[in-house]
Amino acid sequence: MIIESLPVINTAGCILSSALTIVVYDVVTHLDEEIDYIMRSKSISIKVIFILCRYLPIITGAIRIPFWVVGASINDEMWLTLIFSGSWLSVVQMVCGECTLLPAGASTGD
Repeated sequence: MIIESLPVINTAGCILSSALTIVVYDVVTHLDEEIDYIMRSKSISIKVIFILCRYLPIITGAIRIPFWVVGASINDEMWLTLIFSGSWLSVVQMVCGECTLLPAGASTGD
């Protein structure tokens, strides 16, 4: 009976909020270093890969906050759009992550 009176805790929303807070804190505390890194890099592809890998999790998390944390109600079409866009953002992020793991000469054939 006591358990039934406890409020329901949205575990996924709490985890998302915590993770997003840590990532945003990390970005804010290292922003000057990131700007220097981006400005010093001569390769545009490196800049794009770095920015996508660094900021896509924030964008993906920010898209999900209204639904997982706040509990906003949405229709089926919106859920499909959210799942589809989140899936593609995840694929892009994985590809960017894999590109950062490639050896320097692998992409140029050296």
